[in-house]
Amino acid sequence: MRVAQSLRGGVLLLFLACIPAGCIGVAIIAATGTASANVFSPGGVGAGNINNIYPFDIGDIGLSSQRYQQVYGSSDFGSSPITITGLAFTPATGFTAPFSSVLPNVDISLSTTAAPVDGLSSTFAANVGADSTLVFGGPLPLSSAGIPGVFDMVIPFTTPFTYDPERGNLLLDVENFADGTTTHFGTELASGDTVSRVVADNDVNSPTAFTVDTAGLVTEFVTVVPEPSSIAALGTAIAGLALLRRRRKRRVAPNLHRPRSASRCSAARPASRSVRPPFAQIACNLDQRAGSSRPGLGRRLNEHYKREGPDREHAGHSVASLALPSAIVYHSMFQTASGPPQASGLM
Repeated sequence: MRVAQSLRGGVLLLFLACIPAGCIGVAIIAATGTASANVFSPGGVGAGNINNIYPFDIGDIGLSSQRYQQVYGSSDFGSSPITITGLAFTPATGFTAPFSSVLPNVDISLSTTAAPVDGLSSTFAANVGADSTLVFGGPLPLSSAGIPGVFDMVIPFTTPFTYDPERGNLLLDVENFADGTTTHFGTELASGDTVSRVVADNDVNSPTAFTVDTAGLVTEFVTVVPEPSSIAALGTAIAGLALLRRRRKRRVAPNLHRPRSASRCSAARPASRSVRPPFAQIACNLDQRAGSSRPGLGRRLNEHYKREGPDREHAGHSVASLALPSAIVYHSMFQTASGPPQASGLM
């Protein structure tokens, strides 16, 4: 088996997440179902060791129609399911003339078969698997630049076929209902390789084959490798960035409740210590002292004071009614004309 890998499409998605610690870029290739890992069977033989006209160049020797089946050993396809979207063939060695033609009417089917390589039944129906799928039907255009070893005779499928090598070998079933001329195809004829065939040479409707041998077209299978969709990739990226941001936010959360700056509080401080500062000044000083351990206490006291009014003695009752554990701090921050400030401290 020889595998050719490529990425025939896809979108590069770049995410830039900025957090206080810096910026993080996340790049994702969101595949659009175009990554391929083409399989050659039999592998490693180039254009093969013989030339062959079956099943497409039958008009070259005057045949009117043909039924052709070829089996490919599962060992050429690995162990994972693949989706086959087309076939490609190469001109045989020595056949270098370019050509382009359209075969009038061809049906191509694929299925998973229980028949072994070099063990196909001469009865066509006995080889066909339960998952038989018509992958192409109708006029078949074929062309080549005439370079042996280059697989440029491509047949794109109208219906893809998903093949699981674990379930059996792969069967190619071609019904050529009319004649046609192309070039000779690269073919491998070797005992113990991974291909073999059965053919009804000149009767597409025959239930049995006239030719049974171990030859087989050297074939490139155009396949699609399963990839995550772009939406799934995008969702994964967004989820990861959201988690990163959440963790970062948890680490910095305690610092979000910073005390008010000293300059803002001192700007409203009265010149004389014998004059009680405005209540907003008291609340601001409290926020400075409490810091992040009790965020917002000064603000709560100030709002309560506005509701209750300034007539209560130094707002002591306001503090008590809030049941705040730092009441002694609030009370200590009052300066009266009749006495010194009370003791201060956090409780």
